[in-house]
Amino acid sequence: MEEKFKTWQEIATTNRGLEEYLRDLHLTLEMLKGKKILDVGSGTRRFAKELKESGVNAEVISVDPVFASPEEKSRVQGDTSGKLQEMIRNTAVPGVREKTVAGVGEMLPFRDGTFDLVIADNSLPAYGNREQIDNFLQKYSVF
Repeated sequence: MEEKFKTWQEIATTNRGLEEYLRDLHLTLEMLKGKKILDVGSGTRRFAKELKESGVNAEVISVDPVFASPEEKSRVQGDTSGKLQEMIRNTAVPGVREKTVAGVGEMLPFRDGTFDLVIADNSLPAYGNREQIDNFLQKYSVF
């Protein structure tokens, strides 16, 4: 039986912030200092914005397919309130906005060794099938 997976437009975009990332990934601000971080499945990029506002000297590159077309995602999900676009506008601050990439985890446009830390909080299940998740983990794990 073949599994049917949702498209990126159908999967809800998360708006997780710094507190959730630290808790979920068992991180501390000290662990993030001086790091170049790739946030795969960043959602609205709230983590990057809140980390910047915390004063921690770290660089976060936010990657999520929502940045290709938040309007399309809202339309598919039936969100006529504009809530998703508002959340994305709220995080479009200098130092965060220009470090945003529209993309998916299994096809990232970065060279190996570019980042000190790759995080994917709450996004791996959204990649779809086991093969996609395995490809992501093989490509980006350091084991």
